[in-house]
Amino acid sequence: MRNRTEKSPVLPELYCSKATLTAPYEGVSLRNSLRNCHTMGIKQGPGATLRLFSLGALLALASVSAHADTISLGFVSFDILIPGAPELPGVNAFSITNFTGSNSLSPDFPVATDLSFLGSSLTLAGDFNGTVNIGTVVPGSTSPAALEFPETTLFSSATFSANLSQTIFALSDGRTFQATDRALSVELLPFSGLNLSPSLDFAVITVEATEVRSAVPEPSYGYILCVAFVAAYLVRSPRRGRRPLGV
Repeated sequence: MRNRTEKSPVLPELYCSKATLTAPYEGVSLRNSLRNCHTMGIKQGPGATLRLFSLGALLALASVSAHADTISLGFVSFDILIPGAPELPGVNAFSITNFTGSNSLSPDFPVATDLSFLGSSLTLAGDFNGTVNIGTVVPGSTSPAALEFPETTLFSSATFSANLSQTIFALSDGRTFQATDRALSVELLPFSGLNLSPSLDFAVITVEATEVRSAVPEPSYGYILCVAFVAAYLVRSPRRGRRPLGV
């Protein structure tokens, strides 16, 4: 039986075009196709180089893109303040709770820095329509008298609005975050039915924030693009002094 030595297919010494890179010869992987192009000192097509550069730049930018997290700060609730009795209506009230700093409840409300909700207000819709100014809400819970109503008063929604006292804060795990915006807003809607149910409906006050990593500075976009250019040049540059694979 005659032994036959098989050599790896070799790309012909032609211009490495898009077709060569995207549809190599049978039995030759894309990696080997690129390797053969380099070892023969053949230039790759400009379109392939541009695609490689674009891919490298996108991957580099994606690797340093900031990821925003949703941080819980407190909640707005509709509660029974005074239970009703026969021939004596009870009283319901809206409450604003700030679960930050000294009033934090990690891990659900993990902000260790004392934050205040400045210029707070609650816009009500239902039997009573209007906006009630609350003012500053510090860590803790507040329920102003202006937010107390007879239990016969029905509400379809309540919208809380405020501004954070500061945008940079620490979490209980030691990490530091920066809010993307000072403005806070949350709408309290019925869990079921058309109207809010006391001691059942509530809405969590949250803020979008990104982690601050001062110990490891983020590279500038200019630096990232320079690295991508160099990578594209190295991929495109021919390597001389080597024989094609499989020869």
